[in-house]
Amino acid sequence: MAANSFMEERETPEYATIAELAANLVYRLPGCDNETVRRALREAYVEFCRLANALVTVREIPLEVGETDYPVMNMVPDCRVENIRAVRIGHHTLRENFDYIPTIGIPPSIHVRASLVPEREDDKRVLVVHCLEMPNSGSERVPRWFVRKYGDGICAGALARLYSVSSAAWADQMQARIELGRFEGYVTNARIASMSGGPFGNGHVNTIDTSDLL
Repeated sequence: MAANSFMEERETPEYATIAELAANLVYRLPGCDNETVRRALREAYVEFCRLANALVTVREIPLEVGETDYPVMNMVPDCRVENIRAVRIGHHTLRENFDYIPTIGIPPSIHVRASLVPEREDDKRVLVVHCLEMPNSGSERVPRWFVRKYGDGICAGALARLYSVSSAAWADQMQARIELGRFEGYVTNARIASMSGGPFGNGHVNTIDTSDLL
């Protein structure tokens, strides 16, 4: 009896770049060259991040004696810090333009109110900074968790673009509308989750102000 290849167990692929998602698209786009598929994936990745605000990162920055200015570096390769969403010390949320001031630059910085800076070396407080990052133009590298969570949405966005190219042999306007609807659904769900401050939130916003507890 001939072996049935569909019975063979295969490992789930782990993607480290957006370009690696191309394998999920090329078989649906006969005649489309690899560079066009790759470009569409890059554009869909940037558009997804722009619309969904889903690439949220958190870093801890140790506070230093006498130091009030702290640069906020990007944590995702080939990305930039688009904005600083929240700053905390411990469980206490700091107030923008009162407890800290974000300053423009590459990277941006946080100027902390002097009274919040440690006076002793054994004071180990840290800033917990939540940022929204955006891919730079042409970026393909992506966190593994991000492509696992949103890879299907990015593929849908790329397919919507490619199927819409009316002069192409693979053009399919009906399929383009279907893929666009899928893309918009992923964007909506990601944006709702991001409302809670991170990509794995449930969309619930805590309106209790704890800043006066400092």
